[in-house]
Order: sequence, then structure tokens, then C-alpha cells
Amino acid sequence: MFATPGACIASGRFSRDGCKNAFANSQVELREKVQSFATRRKCQSKYRLCEKDAEEAYRPTLLGVEIAVGGREPSATPILAVETPPRMFAALPISRAIEPAKPVSEGFAPIGPVGRFRAKAERAAEVSHSRDEAIVDVDASAMRAPAPPMTRESSAERRRRLRAAPFVE
Repeated sequence: MFATPGACIASGRFSRDGCKNAFANSQVELREKVQSFATRRKCQSKYRLCEKDAEEAYRPTLLGVEIAVGGREPSATPILAVETPPRMFAALPISRAIEPAKPVSEGFAPIGPVGRFRAKAERAAEVSHSRDEAIVDVDASAMRAPAPPMTRESSAERRRRLRAAPFVE
């Protein structure tokens, strides 16, 4: 667990970019998953420890970032100064910066362009005539990487693990 990107870099365990990405991704996760408040008082009534972010909103204080090494690559999870439900935050990879999700209204086109999709029966006839043209099957399920096995961690176990974790300032 690291309190700052500088502490992460100084540890020598992760690259400079990895440490910066860990904190940037945690900030994105915090902004997307935690309610913001217009005043410090409202935030403190729910979370007690709050700070103003870059968007001029109040959110719970970010104590640091937990970087877990396991699986394919190291991943980071934000640690707040308040109790959070298990799996509230996704463990995001530190190898790349995650962009904030765009609101649905930005770039939303409810109707696709004409001729973009074709019926399966039409495609079956076309496939037999021409193999050079790539045809996309819109009904086929997307290929996904296998999900890592889920482990159940109780709130008490998580609290014990975080209290025992080394904290670098």
C-alpha cells in the first residue's frame, strides 16, 4: 500500500509509469464510483474525512493505493479513509492509464448507419460467393478473456489484511 506516487516510485518495486498509472486509475475509479458532494459538511456527514477534488466536489479522502501483484499483471485498488463494501472498486492494471467513462449522451447514436448490419440469411448466401469480404456476425458472442477466479473476502478479513499491509509514506 502506498500513500503517494512518490512513495511507490521510491520503493523500486514498480516502474515510474506504473506508479503514476496506479494513482491516476484510482482517482478515475473514485470519481466514477463514489458520490460527490457540493459542500464539505454534507460529505463529512456521510464519510467524516473528505477532501476537495479537481472537479471542485467533495469526496472521501483517498489514503493511498493498494497494488496487488498476482495474476497477469499488478493491479491497483484505491483505499479510502472510510470503510467500503467489498469489491466496490475494480482492481485496475497499472500498465496503462484508464480513461474516465464518457457520459452516455456524448457521441450516442441510437440508430446505426444504413447498411451496416446484414441479416444472417443474406450473409450465408454472400459467404458462398465471396470469401474476400469480411462479414461481422452481430449475433455472435464477443470473445472475452477468462475471468480470474473469484475469492470471497469478508469485510473483517479485508480490514485485517489492510491493517497488516506495509504502508509506505
